[in-house]
Formats: sequence, C-alpha cells, structure tokens
Amino acid sequence: MKKLIALVTLSVANLYTSEPQGKTCKIETPPKTLALSQATHADVPIIFTFLKSMWSQTYDWLSPDALNCIFHEWNNIKQFEELVESDNGVLLQLKDETGLHGIATGKLKDKNTLYIGNLYLDQSCQRQKWGTNIIAELKNKLPQAQRLEAIVQMGNKPGEEFFKKHGFTTKAGYPKKFVIEKGNERFDYARVEKNLTD
Repeated sequence: MKKLIALVTLSVANLYTSEPQGKTCKIETPPKTLALSQATHADVPIIFTFLKSMWSQTYDWLSPDALNCIFHEWNNIKQFEELVESDNGVLLQLKDETGLHGIATGKLKDKNTLYIGNLYLDQSCQRQKWGTNIIAELKNKLPQAQRLEAIVQMGNKPGEEFFKKHGFTTKAGYPKKFVIEKGNERFDYARVEKNLTD
C-alpha cells in the first residue's frame, strides 16, 4: 500500500515538474466585448486622461512642454462635459471589461456641418472597422449634418490615410502651421471635409 501511495505521489508531482515535450501549448484568450456608447459625466475624467495618453503616443516627436501646451490649447474637460449635455454634440467611448479603448467627439458647427474634434483608438482596436463605426454613429446621433469636417496633423500617416479612405478631402487654404511659442516647435495641420449630399 505504501508503495502504491508513493507511485501516485510521484505521478502527480511529474505533472508539475516534467520538462516540456516539444509541443506548443496554445492558451485561448477570451475575446473582448467591445461596445460603443455615449459617455456620461462620470466618464469624462477617464476619457480626458485617455485622450492625453493618445496624444502623447501619436505626437511623440513633440517635447513634453510643447505637447502639454497644444493639448490644453485645443482640449479641456469643460468642453467634454458640455458635449454630454448638448443636443448638438456627442461624446462617444469604446469600452470593454478591461477599460477604455477609443473616444470620439462630434459637434455641429452650424446646422449643416458636423465637426469631428477627436477620434482616437488604441492600437488593439485599429484596423477593425471601429473608426468606420464611430463615424457612422456620429452621423446617426446628429442626422441633420450634411457635411463632415475634421482636423488631421500633417505627418500623422494613420490619421491622414483614415480620412482619405473615408472620402475626406483637404479643405482649401490648408495645411496651416501652428507654431508653439515655447521651444518654437511646429504642429502643422489640415482641415479635411466630406459632403454627405454628393
């Protein structure tokens, strides 16, 4: 009986201590349950932090001081909170159980023009039609829009390619130069547009 117990113990131990047999063990990762939704006031601080992180990754050639300067020149929490309440604006978020993966802002500049102020996705969600879905949802939320406008930084190749793919063209008079006084750094950008009535 003692011998049998010893054999069983040894067999169980071998399950944990035996060396690999040259086979690849594939571990299945559960798929993300991504959902696109309209943000609430409670979401705004997290969205703002996410946006700043995306700016840091996208425009990593800017110095930290210059990045901070231009980010706060073009973005603030109050704007986002106003979008949550506005009938003429929308703040979208792309989330799953692990957190935030994308955001977009849209606001009517006039009764016909929907301005897309921010559209950022982290790398795990790019090239999976989420950008296309976000534009569709912005149009769905503000159906009176007959034109779309957005700003894209010159040199942001994924951004330029995305808007070109979706039929946007560069508006007359652009690109323009935005000179950041601190450090004399430049942030050149273009305004792109698309007519929805063509």
